[in-house]
Amino acid sequence: MGGLFSKQYHLHRHPVGRSDNHVSVKSGGDFTPTKREIAAFEAGIKLGALYHQFVGSPVGMRTASSLEKAIEESISLQPYVRRVEVRIDRDMLSENVFGYGELEGRMIWALVEIEYEGEVISARLEYDRERSYPLMSLK
Repeated sequence: MGGLFSKQYHLHRHPVGRSDNHVSVKSGGDFTPTKREIAAFEAGIKLGALYHQFVGSPVGMRTASSLEKAIEESISLQPYVRRVEVRIDRDMLSENVFGYGELEGRMIWALVEIEYEGEVISARLEYDRERSYPLMSLK
C-alpha cells in the first residue's frame, strides 16, 4: 500500500515543457528527492514551525533574550537540527500599557542548520524591508 504512508517520497511531474534541474528524476518519472532536497525541506519545516509557533508571543525588552533562547531550544529538539540561532530586533519592540508587546514576524532573524544523512543545509528567516515581509531562504 503506497500513498500517504509510503516510505518513499513522490513529487508531482512538472507541466510539459517545463523542467527543474534542482529535482532529481529517476527513470520512469520517479521524482524521489535527493538527501540535499530532503534537508532543504526539513529546514523549511523548522523555520515555518518557528515562525508560526512563536509569532504573537508576549515579549518585552526584559524578556526578549529568554524568548530567543526558548525558541532556539524548542526548535533544536526537532529531527536533523544541527544548529539554531534566533535574534529579536529590539528596535522593533514596543510595549502596551501593561509593559509588553507581541512578537511579530518582522522582528525575527533566525538561522537553522540541518544535517540529513551527511548533507548540510543552512536556511534563514529575516525581514526584507524592501518587500515589507519576513522571507525564508536557503544559504
